[in-house]
Parts: sequence; C-alpha cells; structure tokens
Amino acid sequence: TDAWKELSKTQKVYKINASAPKKSVTSDKVRVVCMSDTHSLTPHIKFDIPEGDIFIHAGDFTRCGGHEEVVDFNNWIGQLPHKHKIVIAGNHELSFDRSFTHPFSKSPTGEHSGRSAHVVDEIPTLGMPREHLTEAIKAQNIRDCLT
Repeated sequence: TDAWKELSKTQKVYKINASAPKKSVTSDKVRVVCMSDTHSLTPHIKFDIPEGDIFIHAGDFTRCGGHEEVVDFNNWIGQLPHKHKIVIAGNHELSFDRSFTHPFSKSPTGEHSGRSAHVVDEIPTLGMPREHLTEAIKAQNIRDCLT
C-alpha cells in the first residue's frame, strides 16, 4: 500500500524465511499452531497450514462478524486436520459481543424499536440509528468506520 511504502522508508525490515517443521513430533510432545487476523481471507491463503495437535486462531477471523463470514470461517477451520481447535473472538467479531448485540433489541426508552436491522459500511446496525450505534461500539477501529 502507499502507506507502507512511506512508512517502510524509516523502518528496519528483516526478511525471515520461515518453513514448517520437518521433524515429526514424538508422542510425548504437543505441537501447537497459531494464527490470527485472517479477516475473512482464508480462501486466499497461499501456504500450507502446519500440521499440529492444536490449532489456535487468536482473533479477527472476520471483517465485522457477519453471519456469512462466521459460517465460511467455520467451514474452513472444520477442514483443518488438527485434533483440537481453539477460536478466540477478536475485536472484529462484533456479533460475538453481547454488549454490541443484545442492547439493540430495545430503543433507548426501553421499548422495542420496531426498526429492521440492516448494514452500514458492512457493520450490522441491528435496527439502531447510526448515531446510537456509534456510541455503543467500543472498538475504536470499528467506530472510525461509522464516524
């Protein structure tokens, strides 16, 4: 990106050639594979996920926690061969945050809003006016998309 081109002028960058372990793991050892910040881009991963006993996705597997994004990720992770899988919701998984989803079934006065949910800038509004939604979202990077 243009931003990185500019920033890279003042940063030291070390290219590291990483590869999957070539040795098998003995039965008294556990191999853990961890990744994060895939942001609904798992179909575009161009490397093999290393083999292991446990796979951890440490957050931000979607762009904003939309249903289709979550289903797609679940299908992808379900195809991985790891025996145990741990998924941690990140700040982009808005639909996993009760403080984001549940308060919006009622208006600020406590009555059902009667508005239908829709999407603003790929962020589910859950039927709330944009200004109330902006006040309720705690993740600054998501708030910035709305303001």
